[in-house]
Amino acid sequence: MVNGMEITVLNTPPLTQRLRKHFNCSTLEGAYLENQGTFASIGSHFERRVFYNEVFFTSFPPSLNNSKFMTASVIKEARFSEFTLALLEGTGWYQVNYSYAEPMTYGRNEGCAFLDTPCMNKGTKMVNFQEFCSPLGSLGVSWAKRAFGSCGSFPPSKASASLPDYFDYWGNGVAVEDKFADNCPHIQIHRDTDCEDTLSQGFAYLKGYEYFGYGSKAFLGYMAVRYRTESIFGFCFKTKVQFCSIDPLI
Repeated sequence: MVNGMEITVLNTPPLTQRLRKHFNCSTLEGAYLENQGTFASIGSHFERRVFYNEVFFTSFPPSLNNSKFMTASVIKEARFSEFTLALLEGTGWYQVNYSYAEPMTYGRNEGCAFLDTPCMNKGTKMVNFQEFCSPLGSLGVSWAKRAFGSCGSFPPSKASASLPDYFDYWGNGVAVEDKFADNCPHIQIHRDTDCEDTLSQGFAYLKGYEYFGYGSKAFLGYMAVRYRTESIFGFCFKTKVQFCSIDPLI
């Protein structure tokens, strides 16, 4: 039982060992499988709340029309991580090369509490972990910092009467857009805001100043060409990483 729901755990040594290290949870019994949706998702995909943007493509080259997702639905900023490869290795049918895995930062070093406690504090209506967002409907930057969107969904919609009490974090029956996330709010990316997609250039707020392409990241601010705006907007700017050495004697 996790957060009031019965879940299925997939325990195969290569996968469980890597999950324990990633989440920094030595008692983790295995990969949590999806507990929401229909027979097509429950028990047959990784849990969205825990794995978020984990994805596995069975078609080469990958395509949305011929692919199998390790979480239960299409999600933007997907990652082909070490967990998918570890699952394949754990079946005994595959030898894998982990150098092909894409980096996965979601949930890293958050500890066992990230897996086994609620994502939201019902009293404060605030998130318990940085992977989630609040308040609902607010503008935010996606987890991979490539795009921006609304927290949970925009606008939030009323859930059906079947929403369990343990998922009713706001006490008013509101459900987030992602039906597989245990009602935990993530940034739902707006259309045409992917900063690495050059096709989004035409939707820039500061036309001629923003950059769309590899190395661009999403930012929030009040900038405008001639004046400071009263409303916050999302922008795409090219970034670079600069390394420097630190002298411990200074």
